[in-house]
Amino acid sequence: MRSLKFKRLLVLSNSIKSANQFEFSQKLNLITANDNSVGKSTLLKLIFWGLGCEPELDTTWTNQDCKTIVEFQIGNDSYRVQRYKNQMYSS
Repeated sequence: MRSLKFKRLLVLSNSIKSANQFEFSQKLNLITANDNSVGKSTLLKLIFWGLGCEPELDTTWTNQDCKTIVEFQIGNDSYRVQRYKNQMYSS
């Protein structure tokens, strides 16, 4: 059975002219924080959103006019999906 592995998530905001990149290791990724409300759940929701799902995102994120690029691997094949609003592109 082929496995799904996320490699990288890029989040770019046009409205605040900012970006962030999250790289994931090949084995285990543990997302922790000392405080609540720092973005752990939002990080996962942005991956889902970038793949075409419609999770409920906080209005802070929906107001930032974000784009995402999700890079992942299935078996030995690599993929990249870009999303901006309701437009999606893959390569």
